[in-house]
Amino acid sequence: GVVGRQSCENIQRDLLDEFEACAVEAERLAGKAGSLSDYMRISQRLGQLLLLGTNNDWLRELLASLARQTMRYGQ
Repeated sequence: GVVGRQSCENIQRDLLDEFEACAVEAERLAGKAGSLSDYMRISQRLGQLLLLGTNNDWLRELLASLARQTMRYGQ
């Protein structure tokens, strides 16, 4: 919730444009058989964009660390 709120308050236009494009791609991939690795890649990028949008270095580092630790479980 904190990431979403801070990102909504601070995200720059170029990040928002990329986020919207990735969201469209994620939706397309979600309905396509055999696209798990591409879907995971887009999903990870969406999370990165949200974090970048927060402008909060501490939060980015904390969540990036957690993401690295749990990435293998996403597959």
